Amino acid sequence: MTKRDEIMDANLLRQGIAEIRKVYGSASIFQADEEAVTYKMDAISTGSFNIDDAVGIGGVPRGRLIMLSGGESSGKSLLGLSIIREAQKQGGIGYYVDAEHTLTVDWMRSLGVDPEGVLVSQEDDAERAFELLMGKPAKKSQTKPVLGVLQNEKVLKAGLNKGVIIVDSLSQLVPPIERSAQLGDYTMAPMARFLTPALRRFVPLLHRTGVTCVVILQMRLDPGQMFGDPRKVSGGMALKHAASVWMDVAKINGTEIAKDDEPIGHTIKVKIKKNKVAVPFKEAETVIHYMKGVDRRSELAAQAMKRGIITHPEGASENSNTWTHPKMGRVVGVNAVLEAINDNKELARILHKEITAYLKKEQGQKSEELFEAESPPETQDELAWEDMESEAQQATSLGVRDELITLSLIKLKDLAGSKDIKGRHTMSKQELVEALIPVIEQEDQEKQPTVAIEENNNQSKTSDTNEVSAE
Repeated sequence: MTKRDEIMDANLLRQGIAEIRKVYGSASIFQADEEAVTYKMDAISTGSFNIDDAVGIGGVPRGRLIMLSGGESSGKSLLGLSIIREAQKQGGIGYYVDAEHTLTVDWMRSLGVDPEGVLVSQEDDAERAFELLMGKPAKKSQTKPVLGVLQNEKVLKAGLNKGVIIVDSLSQLVPPIERSAQLGDYTMAPMARFLTPALRRFVPLLHRTGVTCVVILQMRLDPGQMFGDPRKVSGGMALKHAASVWMDVAKINGTEIAKDDEPIGHTIKVKIKKNKVAVPFKEAETVIHYMKGVDRRSELAAQAMKRGIITHPEGASENSNTWTHPKMGRVVGVNAVLEAINDNKELARILHKEITAYLKKEQGQKSEELFEAESPPETQDELAWEDMESEAQQATSLGVRDELITLSLIKLKDLAGSKDIKGRHTMSKQELVEALIPVIEQEDQEKQPTVAIEENNNQSKTSDTNEVSAE
C-alpha cells in the first residue's frame, strides 16, 4: 500500500465518522487526537511536593475519582482539606461531605482553608448524599428530573468546576439496605451493593464537569486473612476499579513530633497503590502538623537537595553533611538547612519557585516525549495543504478566525507545525486558533507592502509599454 493510499484510508475513516455522527450525535465517536480527548492532564496539588511528585502529574487529576485510605489519625482528613486549600488558590471551591460530623471552622482556618469557599453537607445517608450530588431521574408523577449539585450550572460556574469534593468518610455513610435493617442484623456487603450502580453514574458525571472527588476510606481487619496485610478498605471492589488514583496513608511509628512535651505532628508514608494517570506503586514521605498541615519547610529542603538546588560545596564528597546555596551560604547538617529556610523567607520563596518550575518542566518533557511525532511524509504534507487551501477558498468571505475554525483539528495542528507553534500537540482547537491568529495576521501585514510594490512596478511597466507603442 502506497503512502497516498494510506492517506485516502484516513479520509475514508473521517467520512465514516461524519456519517456515524449524523445519526448518533457529535460526541458519540471521535478520533483520539480531537479536542474531545484531553491528553494534557490538569491536576490539583495535594499541598505536598513529595506526594505530588509520587502521583506523577503534580497532584490529583481533575475530573477523576480518588481513593484516600489509611488508619485512624493517619492524616486523611488533613490531606483532604489541604487539597481544598490548593483548589481555592486556583479559583475553585470545596464541597465537604462531613459524614463523621468532625469538621470545624477553626481547624479549617488553621490549615489555611477559607470556610466561605467550602460547601458542607452532613448527610449520613449514602443514597441521599449521592442524590445530592447527582440528582434524581424523573419519576412518572414528575415532569422534570431533580438536579443535584454537579448538575447546577450556577454552583459549577461559581467555582466547583475548578474545585474538589471530599467524602469523609464513605465508611460512615449508611447504605440503603442497612438503613432499613434492625441493629445487629447481618447484611452481606451493603455498601458494595449500593456503590456498584451508583459509581456507574457518578464517575462519568465527574468527567463531564471536571470536578475531582476524593473519597476517604477507613480500614477494616479481615479475620480470615492468614498472610500479608490483614487490613482492607470498605466499599468492595467497585470503588477500586472506578478510582483513577488510590493513595494509602500510614503513620510511621516513632516519628512523633513534640513541642513542650505536647504532640504536634508526625511523619506519614503515602503509597500510590493505583495510578491510571502516571506510574503506580511509588511512595512518598512527608511531615504533617496537626494544626498547620503539611510541613512545607522540610519538603522544600528535601526536594531542593534531591534536585541539586541546594548542593554540596565544590570539592566535597557526595556523603558530605555540608550544604550551600547562594541565598543561604554554607551550613552543616540538614537541621541547619531547615532553620535557614524557616528564618529566611526570601530563600523559601526562591526554593518554592525553582522546585515548582522543575516539576512542571519534568511533566512537560514527559508530555512532549509522549506526543511529539516525527514529521509526516512529503506526499501527506502536499495533500494536507491542498485540502487546507480548498477549504480556505470556500471561506474567503470570512475573517481569519472563522477561516481557521472551518479547518479540522488535524489540519490545524499541521498548520501550527508549519508555523512552529510549540505545545501544539496538547492544545485544544480553540487554543490552536488563538495561537495562529496573530502569526497569520503578522504575515499578511508583511506581505501587503510587497504586493503594493509589485502593483506599482506593473503599473509603471504598463505605462512604459504604452508610451513606446505610441511612439
